[in-house]
Amino acid sequence: MGIIEILEGAMNISQASQACGLPTKTIRFYEEVGLVVPARQASNGYRIYAMADVERLRFLQRARAVGFGLEECRELLVLYCDPGRRNLQVRLLLKGYLGKLDQQFIALNSMRTSLELMLDECSGDPVSMAAQSGMENLPHPMAFTLIDTGCD
Repeated sequence: MGIIEILEGAMNISQASQACGLPTKTIRFYEEVGLVVPARQASNGYRIYAMADVERLRFLQRARAVGFGLEECRELLVLYCDPGRRNLQVRLLLKGYLGKLDQQFIALNSMRTSLELMLDECSGDPVSMAAQSGMENLPHPMAFTLIDTGCD
């Protein structure tokens, strides 16, 4: 019986990819830079992913999605995997990351508000307005920029 049969819930890279939603290429990259280190099957060297590896990959996916860099992810993973994360330095580091997320949230909300205002102020699209004004047959594709779209 091989090690893969012994480990309950063990997965190959394709199964781990499906479980965490990351492409296998990304998983291999994370291995290359040392963010994830799966076990290897002794007989053939195949990667063996446990659920803990999949959870790390999911955590990395979330951290990268909100803009954390690789080194920040490395620090966060150390904290994520450390059940004894209670010291002051860790708390300060985590507060810094929370502050970064808060700033991103504020920036996203601001951009959303701007887009909503633009949408509210826009009364039509250039193509339909060009057709209404008889300018749809103009030879230059930039002609539509000359049309008043109603967006101030």
